[in-house]
Amino acid sequence: MKKQLIQVHEFLADRSALSVVNIEAYLSLLFHQSRAERSSPPVNFFNNSLTKTRIIMMTKKRTNPWKRSLFILSIPLILIIPTHMSNSTVFSSTTEVKIESRKSIPPIAIPQRSTKNGVPSIFPVGGERKELKVTSPFGMRDDPFDGERKHHMGIDIRAKKGTPIIATADGLVQEVKYQKNGYGNYVLIKHDENFFTKYAQMEKSTVQIDQMVKRGDVIGYVGSSGRSTAPHLHYEVMKGSRKLNPQQFIKDYEFRTKD
Repeated sequence: MKKQLIQVHEFLADRSALSVVNIEAYLSLLFHQSRAERSSPPVNFFNNSLTKTRIIMMTKKRTNPWKRSLFILSIPLILIIPTHMSNSTVFSSTTEVKIESRKSIPPIAIPQRSTKNGVPSIFPVGGERKELKVTSPFGMRDDPFDGERKHHMGIDIRAKKGTPIIATADGLVQEVKYQKNGYGNYVLIKHDENFFTKYAQMEKSTVQIDQMVKRGDVIGYVGSSGRSTAPHLHYEVMKGSRKLNPQQFIKDYEFRTKD
């Protein structure tokens, strides 16, 4: 840009000079002056010199040199305006995109966990209800093996061997184990809201660890495994690690304790 401005300055000076002197004399003066400034150069400098450009501009008939001068003077403005407009356009475009993005993106929908089927709520044993009975409720009782007063952590439901045991809520099977001197064959299922249910003393289970089950699915059959005196289901409900009375969650059974 600096070189272009110097060139324009020289063009304007040439224009003023030609208005008062003969062009041939002026060109001869420029040529001799150019040679005097560069004595014995190692290369031909004239082809790339400003003087040559000035001479061409003054002798070129088909093009008005002064129009070219005006064009060259406008180069800085031409360079600056598009850059400014480009920056403004980019900023405006970016702003529009952001605004449009905000309008087009719907609010994030936070899924609401349904507890309709995810919380224990039904009786855990299938079959004929008249054949089913809660023989040992939740709470303090006399232990059937040693007679000592102990807290019973679940409820015992008497049923025939082979009666189906069902999941009381949708959930994920976390444990399928056998405990010889305790729960025998048992299944532990995790449900919504940090609820757990345990089904113990089973004859056998029909599920596997990490299996998803639905409320009402058969997960095993009544038996008398582990620490048991007769076929029954030992059923527990937990909220985290706290064991709760399963009867308060069962809505489809009228409880009657053993006479």
